[in-house]
Amino acid sequence: MRILKKIKETGRKADRHIKTMLRKVSLFRRLNTSFMLLLITAAIFLTFFSFYKYSDEISKNTDRYISLLVQNVALKIEDTMQEYEAEALRFYDDSQVVRALLENAEPGAALDSEAYEQNRYCIENALYNIGYGRKYIVNIQFVTPEEPYYMVEPGGYRRGGIIRDPEAFYQTDFYRLPQEKNGYPVWFDTADQTEIFYKNEQSVYGLANIVTLGIAVYAPAGREFLGVLLLNIDLNAFAGAMEGYEAYNDGNTFMIGEDGILMWFNPSISAPAFPKDGQLFQEMKEQGKGIREISGDGQKLILAYERIPNTFTFVAHVADLDVLYAGTYQIRNLCILVLLAVVIACTVISYYVTSSISEPVGQLIKVMQMAGDGKWNERYQNSGNDEITILGDRFNEMADKTDQLIEQVYLSEIRRQKVSISWINARLDALLMQINPHFLYNTLDIIRWEAMYEAGGESPVTQMIEKFSQLYRMGMRTGGNTITLK
Repeated sequence: MRILKKIKETGRKADRHIKTMLRKVSLFRRLNTSFMLLLITAAIFLTFFSFYKYSDEISKNTDRYISLLVQNVALKIEDTMQEYEAEALRFYDDSQVVRALLENAEPGAALDSEAYEQNRYCIENALYNIGYGRKYIVNIQFVTPEEPYYMVEPGGYRRGGIIRDPEAFYQTDFYRLPQEKNGYPVWFDTADQTEIFYKNEQSVYGLANIVTLGIAVYAPAGREFLGVLLLNIDLNAFAGAMEGYEAYNDGNTFMIGEDGILMWFNPSISAPAFPKDGQLFQEMKEQGKGIREISGDGQKLILAYERIPNTFTFVAHVADLDVLYAGTYQIRNLCILVLLAVVIACTVISYYVTSSISEPVGQLIKVMQMAGDGKWNERYQNSGNDEITILGDRFNEMADKTDQLIEQVYLSEIRRQKVSISWINARLDALLMQINPHFLYNTLDIIRWEAMYEAGGESPVTQMIEKFSQLYRMGMRTGGNTITLK
């Protein structure tokens, strides 16, 4: 309870402190600042939050689509490879061919015998039949521990290519690795192919733009090693793997081997090339598949890759992030423009809304100050219909009533002063009226005595003057204008 009470007390103190601090700021600045702060903060938050969510969603979708692209292309390439593996199976699944291989491999078999030649023709014609009608099969050979066999058509003409140096061939991975795999297919994509396989004896350059399928063949019964079947396949056999993905022209898709790029699907000059980085391929071999951001030629790139199963060949897609996010950047710029427009609009609205409050209040304060200085004729000019207008009307009513009260007091004071002056005048008149009878009485008395002096005593004239003097004496004794009948 004490803690709760302390929290409430702290809250009240903070409330009072905040209100006190705010009251030290003018109404215009207070309203304008708070209005702008709230609106601009909300606008900035909504703008950048929306942009962040939109960018994040675009980034996730881009990563997902690119990953699906390389995955589907890799699957198509794998399907194509499996087709050629199935073609190879036709060779060593032929019992006649296997029997011919076994007979020619028997110790003491005469190389110049008719049976040997018939077996050789059977083997080489079978090799020719595998490649017949398959334009992407450049060469098929079968290399036994004793000698190589070539593609020979029914007329006896040799087709395909040759291994120029059979003795050196036995020391290469093309011969050893298929045996280590115990009959599982092995695909080779290295540059060594051009130094092993040639079109003919006169060719200066070896076969290029190929991948090689190697399969160790064993006898079905005793599992004795018979030789290695080799198929040299043109890389164009995998060109159809990108069908349906022509719209992905913002980047380039590659078939990557141990020695670099094997094939470039739907090449785009404007899109980035695969980075020349040997360490990158090693990382790809370790990971197998993935998507990551890399740098190349001063650009930020996104790389998605996936290894084709049972090979060290990869499908990789490289795209420029700036190109992929060009639409996002346009949205960002639009958001910034909208934000600026909102800020300007908020500034204008805040100014006018705040001014509509502060200016009338300022005018009301000015009128009040003038009224306080005694200028009660000043009135607040109302021009609205809000609470400030009501305050102005009430002030005007108060000023009118105060003015009326002042006028009433002033007139009352004037009337009072007039009454006072009238009373003083009346007293003065009364005094004058008292002074006049004395003056006349004394004058009459002097006249009487002069008349008595002239007449040598009383006379009718002196008696009339005496009676008239008595009349004035009676007026003086009564103190008024009324004389009794008596």
